[in-house]
Amino acid sequence: MEKLTASRQYDQALTKCRDAMKDSALKPFEADLRLWEQNIQACGRVLERARAGAKGLVGRQSDFEIKKGDKGRMHIPGEVEKFENDALFVRMGGKVMEIPFDQLGPNEVSRLAAEGGSESPRDRLDRAVLLFYEGLENDALKLLREVKDGDAATLASAEAIQKLVEDGAERRKRQAKEQRATELVSKVKADYDAKLWQNVLDGIAQLRKDYSDTESVKKSASDLDEKQKVAAERVKMVVFSRDHKRLTLLLADGVKMEFVLIPPGSFMMGEASASAMPVHRVTITRPFYIGIYEVTQSQWRAVVGKDKSWTKGGGDLPAMNLSWDDCYSFLSRLGERIGGGLTCRLATEAEWEYACRAGSRGAYCFGDDERLLGDYAWYDMNNVTHNAHRPVGTRKPNMWGLYDMHGNVWEWCSDWYGAYSDSPQKDPAGPSSGVARVLRGGHFVATSTSCTSGNRKWMQPQVADYCNGFRVVSTVPSRGDGVWRFLLCRQA
Repeated sequence: MEKLTASRQYDQALTKCRDAMKDSALKPFEADLRLWEQNIQACGRVLERARAGAKGLVGRQSDFEIKKGDKGRMHIPGEVEKFENDALFVRMGGKVMEIPFDQLGPNEVSRLAAEGGSESPRDRLDRAVLLFYEGLENDALKLLREVKDGDAATLASAEAIQKLVEDGAERRKRQAKEQRATELVSKVKADYDAKLWQNVLDGIAQLRKDYSDTESVKKSASDLDEKQKVAAERVKMVVFSRDHKRLTLLLADGVKMEFVLIPPGSFMMGEASASAMPVHRVTITRPFYIGIYEVTQSQWRAVVGKDKSWTKGGGDLPAMNLSWDDCYSFLSRLGERIGGGLTCRLATEAEWEYACRAGSRGAYCFGDDERLLGDYAWYDMNNVTHNAHRPVGTRKPNMWGLYDMHGNVWEWCSDWYGAYSDSPQKDPAGPSSGVARVLRGGHFVATSTSCTSGNRKWMQPQVADYCNGFRVVSTVPSRGDGVWRFLLCRQA
């Protein structure tokens, strides 16, 4: 649409219109071109009246709106000293500012035109046309609705232009709504691919509430239905306690995985054995969730679909006979199902020992008295006749509520095995490469020294051993990660 408040723009538009009238190919549109010409001429009349209004302001105080760039506006208050050479000269304090007429904003031109003498309904109609061509549809409609008197031609023109303005505004409104709907549909698809399930549900709810009549939503209806169904199932899997110190994953009917939040802190890592020296201070800087129990056979089956244990048995027995690679296959599948920004992984060796110790300093989570180990662990002294793993959670937990951190099954950690002397003091994660991964905690027929908080074992990641299992860790997203809101999606 032409902008017509500047004289050069008016002249260019009028020339363009009249050239179009001479084009025989545009003959079918002659009526539209005539209307265009009439509207341009109406804008020209407004410009002339605005100039007259500007001259009438000489010696008076006023406030002028001028254009700054394509969209910017600024106001200049002051006393009008003169109007010459198509420019206003306005005194602001001790300074005179020249304002070229072409720099005045459309509302300012309209205001000056209204002050250019008594205004007829036709004059008001002309101003409405100019504001319409400048894209100020609401201001144009306001003026058009004020054209109540005048001859029949004026009233008919006002009615026709009002319909044109309203139709254009409604069309742009629909286009803007369609564009927003298209963007929201794309965002829902991106959130679905990123497994941000709560965002998917929120986006679909907004689309159906505010944009159900758009083509984008109608065309995507079946796809949105399917995505909503999947997202709703995934969101139901994740339940946080109100204080967020507990996390529960609902894996299947009657099968859940429970976590406790471990706070950040520092501890003395290692012990006086060849592989676990030197004892050194380590700081864990971020909280993390860790499984209260070792991963069980029922949990393994719920995620993987089949058993991988050395001995079959009850669902509360720990999954075992697992390689490090097996564990990460499980974690990958679990993460795919949960999504939402929560990561599923193994504990780092430092995280594991920090969680095991739970603030203790001795050989075990309860201190140094080996005679108490049988209360907390299944190991050789209380399990030799059974000679097999036991159901999880049947011994005492440590001070942070974690069961079987000593005994039952060795637990894989994420780290490559390496000497402590090469590790950083903050959030160590092991060497960047290696040939063996770390295991911790001992197992159901291990000696008491194998079950200490600081003892280490290593094994090649592709090797599955009958007494190896694991527990799951989930990283806590920070507020800056963009997924913190997911933590609030479902509370117990």
